[in-house]
Amino acid sequence: MIIAVDFDNTLSLGNWPDVGPANMPVIEALLERKERGDKIILWTCRGGDELSAAVAWCKIYGLEFDAVNANLPEMLEAWGFKDTRKVFANEYWDDGAVPVSSINDTDGGMTDRELRAAATGIVVYNYIMEHGAPPEPNEDGFVEMVGCLSDEAMEQALEFCSYIAPNVTELEWFGEDEETEDGGE
Repeated sequence: MIIAVDFDNTLSLGNWPDVGPANMPVIEALLERKERGDKIILWTCRGGDELSAAVAWCKIYGLEFDAVNANLPEMLEAWGFKDTRKVFANEYWDDGAVPVSSINDTDGGMTDRELRAAATGIVVYNYIMEHGAPPEPNEDGFVEMVGCLSDEAMEQALEFCSYIAPNVTELEWFGEDEETEDGGE
């Protein structure tokens, strides 16, 4: 497991460019993970003397990093020594992080409207890829997508939807008994 951890307001609770006081629960958790064999990357916007101060301060608490603002050598080797600007990690510990689950509804799922919007985006994208242009609306302003895509394209849309909403097993926008939001059918 690779953990990328921020410094300011994550390891250190001081105000930049100062270091300290130490956020001991986070430091202790990292030391425990390092003991279990996890790799730790210091992932911070600090540079120059401020970065050197942060690294030296962490050593005081026994926290030494496998990399600082860089990908691990074994990851670079796995990628054929092609480096990216984004540091690869399995977990990112940062005071400014927003868990993706908190963006969804409180129950962790998407509303039907959000799911339909996401699925529609995938279906339209697949339509454009297959036909070279977006679908044309009929005289009422609606786009009928029934049967206009290959089975493979519809499977991709379903796979996407089931990834973001695991309970989805089929795609259906408006059934025979369901009314649209404006009251029409």
